[in-house]
Amino acid sequence: MIGELDWVRGVYRGERYLFSDGGTPPTLFTAFSSSDQPWPTQDVICGLRQRGLADLDDLHATDCLEALVRTDTGTEARFILNDDGHVEVWHLDSSSFSWLSSSFRDRLGFTGDEVGVVNGSGATNTVTLTATHPMPGALFPSRPFQDHHLSAETISQSRRLIGGGYTSNFIGRYITSALAFDLDALLDQRDLYRHFTDRFMQYSPQGERVNFYQGWGDSRRALTSAEVTADQSAYDLIYTSEDNGDQGRIRASMVTASYDLSFGDLKRRVPVQMRLEHL
Repeated sequence: MIGELDWVRGVYRGERYLFSDGGTPPTLFTAFSSSDQPWPTQDVICGLRQRGLADLDDLHATDCLEALVRTDTGTEARFILNDDGHVEVWHLDSSSFSWLSSSFRDRLGFTGDEVGVVNGSGATNTVTLTATHPMPGALFPSRPFQDHHLSAETISQSRRLIGGGYTSNFIGRYITSALAFDLDALLDQRDLYRHFTDRFMQYSPQGERVNFYQGWGDSRRALTSAEVTADQSAYDLIYTSEDNGDQGRIRASMVTASYDLSFGDLKRRVPVQMRLEHL
């Protein structure tokens, strides 16, 4: 992230980062932790954000899951989605954690039999509770997608003029991401076959809003280079224009309604075709 190291994308679990405000003497602070024990953050960008900015990606500052747990318990807690698609709950070892709703617990992929893992040995050590199952509605194949290309459609009403030529009434322009990837099955690194049919498709039917992360570990929205102006920076806490929009998150609607999840002799890599229309 800094110095000679490349930016490591994904859940950030490293040491705290200290910044200087340029004062004399400089004041040091951290964006990732409020105690001696480092807390994880969803990614570096989330770690640099402050809840309550009321921007496009912060519309529920007081009623998001973390804020509600902190308000209810009066103690620090973190909810993250790890790089395998499982939810992790982090809380202080000095506090207790229990589920009040089994249906909500199941919605996050937990079974209720998980055992917390203690991190550290100091007064501010934390406990991690990791869901047994991947989060329903989220899909994390072990391999990157094989193909991602765009299809574009312009819809208009046209009429031929008596004197020759045409007149047109523009209706809209639509861009769609066409994805091709391999779904992990029984003999692969992790079995996502029934997770896809029973727990992913349930929350992503045709027309449903979905988010496609072109590179997991950067939660900012994708921005094309042509959209960079004096009013919109190429990079900020909401947008990234890296690779002319080929990085970052794409907000879309699911177009695909059905899948033929066939495989060969080995129940391993299952080819999937998916189409997502950009918002």
